[in-house]
Amino acid sequence: MYSSNMMVDWQGTLDFNRLREARFARARKELELNDFGAILTMDGWNTKYVTGTYTPQWTIGYSGVRYALFPREGPPILFEQGDIGHLTRTYSPWLPPENIKPAITAGGYVSLAAGSVAHKDSLRALAAQIRDELTALGLQNERLGIDVGDIGVLTALTDVGLDVSTDGAAAMLNARKIKTPDEVECIRMATRIGESMFAALKDSLHPGVSEREVLANMIHSAYTRGAEVYNGVIVESGPTTAPNLRHTAGRLIGPGDMVYADVYNTNWNGYTTCYYRTFSLGEPKKETVKAYDRALKWLLNGIDACRPGNTTRDIAEQFPSAQEAWGYPDEHHGTANLWGHGVGMALYEPPLVWRGVSMDHPLTLEEGMVVALETQDYDGLGQGVRIEEVVRITADGPEVLTKWPIDQISVVDI
Repeated sequence: MYSSNMMVDWQGTLDFNRLREARFARARKELELNDFGAILTMDGWNTKYVTGTYTPQWTIGYSGVRYALFPREGPPILFEQGDIGHLTRTYSPWLPPENIKPAITAGGYVSLAAGSVAHKDSLRALAAQIRDELTALGLQNERLGIDVGDIGVLTALTDVGLDVSTDGAAAMLNARKIKTPDEVECIRMATRIGESMFAALKDSLHPGVSEREVLANMIHSAYTRGAEVYNGVIVESGPTTAPNLRHTAGRLIGPGDMVYADVYNTNWNGYTTCYYRTFSLGEPKKETVKAYDRALKWLLNGIDACRPGNTTRDIAEQFPSAQEAWGYPDEHHGTANLWGHGVGMALYEPPLVWRGVSMDHPLTLEEGMVVALETQDYDGLGQGVRIEEVVRITADGPEVLTKWPIDQISVVDI
């Protein structure tokens, strides 16, 4: 595995030009399938997908400060935040300089914060901008996909005579669900960095250390290896492991505590991982070991079902129901306890695996999908365990990308 901070030109493990071109091809295929003349991407990850560009993380999601128009033919048009466009022109030679233009901050929370009158004026300006670009491309009468359902944006675009479809969101997710070999390498890199974070956790774990100190050491490990952490990474211990708080409270960790961490939304080159491991400060109790063994069995059975042609139901059937596992009346009481989801640029991409939806509405598993499967259980003594693997679906069966040992709880001696 190459370094996160340095690559060489004589190894072709990861080719960024090939990565971008493959993403463009997948997005263009979705335009064809959905009869779109173009897609307007206002989601930050979709904008990265169709332009190969990236700016600060606070623009990820629907902030409205940058967006892109991806036409059926020709290069994408990027509407960049302010004078960041100068840097984008400098460092993104695959985009024609004239196709990088200032964004109108119309959609999302930024324009809303300016007040309703300013917001409406901005929306009108954005709609006129997009109409004019489509007219220049000869696409003004074609169907326009958009990846956000904001009623203000939709109304403004419709008011200038455009035929707008919110199916653009589903189209972009469909483009992103199959990972190219280069995308897999990026995810693989994120998992290697995740393992360095678990090593930092293990080295930090001693009686009296706080969850937040452990978390800080893990994040330091991520950034020194070229990663970013986008709204993610948790460390939990003792009573917040059952149920799973999914947040870091900052308690002091003591002997006998179970500790688990998730390095979710740790990303490298914009590709994320989601990856739980369980640790014990001192030897765990036998009841906790039994809980771990149950969770591990469910997980391994789920992984074995990750084969092309199977469905998300085939995976979900390997997990007990929420009632069988914990006596809950329905699956919504145990949401995300026994769970699976695609990973890529975003933490949640197709397919979602959960008994609450997968039993009645299964999705077909396809070669090239990358899925994170996660299971947990409780020991009846007030503590829990949780584990997760990232799995690539291949023609030859599941390939587990995550490598931190999983056969037993990772014990840290006192």
